[in-house]
Amino acid sequence: MTDIRLIDMRHEVIDGGVGRYSRTDNGYVTIGRAYHHTAVLWLRPDATEVEERNHVHVIDQYHHGKGWGGFGYNGIVFPSGRAYFCGDWDGARAHVSSRNHELDGICFAGIFVGREPTDAAIAGARLLRGLSVEAHGEIPEAGHGAWALPQFPTGCPGDDYGENWIPRIAEEENVAVTRVYQPEGKPEVYREDGAHIPDFDTYEALRQVAEESGGRWEHVMLPVGHRLWRQFDLPPSYLA
Repeated sequence: MTDIRLIDMRHEVIDGGVGRYSRTDNGYVTIGRAYHHTAVLWLRPDATEVEERNHVHVIDQYHHGKGWGGFGYNGIVFPSGRAYFCGDWDGARAHVSSRNHELDGICFAGIFVGREPTDAAIAGARLLRGLSVEAHGEIPEAGHGAWALPQFPTGCPGDDYGENWIPRIAEEENVAVTRVYQPEGKPEVYREDGAHIPDFDTYEALRQVAEESGGRWEHVMLPVGHRLWRQFDLPPSYLA
């Protein structure tokens, strides 16, 4: 079962999501976005959120034990489509040797030799990429191996450094949707730009419209003060 959504785990990783140092404070400029894979096969599309969170913590502990400060990527996406935001975009992580001061890092759980990420994973990665774009704009993006320096070669993230599927992450979804948010415990509904939507003042009414229009409605943890918000994706015509 797919479950495409963004979950903020910055407050749960060892370094609190801040990274080893601030790129900006040290005068570094972010020039690119690197995609990775974990090279682990056991995570399946029907893995539970608990299993995925545990996997994030295992990687976090492993990277910390290697002296890398903690979770090495800014975020990770699983076959289910759930995307976990683990590190602020200004903080240097640990994912491309000698280039962490200038690259954002997004990881796919799995190994992609002779296979590609699920459609749900691509959609989940699109959510993380959107945050990276907000922070650093449209910058070059490629697989880890394409960014690696000659002295640190790698085949990550799979065949041809993922060049056959990485471009799909930047593509727009076929059906345009407008995101709407409803703060937990409050009846009001708002557009992404903060504008109040008076016609959808109840959770049940909005849920019904979402279902009838083929849109999605779900609970999602967004990176806004670690506060739980409800997210609804609706066709723009329903919010005109």
